Amino acid sequence: MDSHTKLTSEKRVNRFDDPSECFQNELEAPPTPPPTPPQLKFFPPLYLQRRSTVHQILRNYSVKTQAIQSLLDVGCGTDMELLTSLLPCDDKLPLGVLTGLDLDKEIWTVGEKNLFAREDYTARWRDLTISLLFGIFTSSPNHQSSLV
Repeated sequence: MDSHTKLTSEKRVNRFDDPSECFQNELEAPPTPPPTPPQLKFFPPLYLQRRSTVHQILRNYSVKTQAIQSLLDVGCGTDMELLTSLLPCDDKLPLGVLTGLDLDKEIWTVGEKNLFAREDYTARWRDLTISLLFGIFTSSPNHQSSLV
């Protein structure tokens, strides 16, 4: 037998001959999951901080400049968080008209339940008119805005 025949007669295991050997290292140690990105936590929650800031801006303007008697909330959503937070009477912010505008068709059904069923609305000592509008603002080439 020559040396060439001897080498070919021996069984050599190639990594492709036995798939279990090919993945042995991967099966022993599961892949490490990516690190969890850091998360920001706000206290109080960010939406409450924003709402409080909006209230403060409205009160300051109303007291120092001119009493704000009406407010339009564009993109109010069906939960109407800002509008509901403005329902209680506030002498520094004497609102008489609140208007909510959103492109969700549920604004009348869900929004009405969220807004008018609140105790804050029925316990007011000052009249309040609330309007809920379905639509969006558009702008024409000559920069004229319209409600659709």
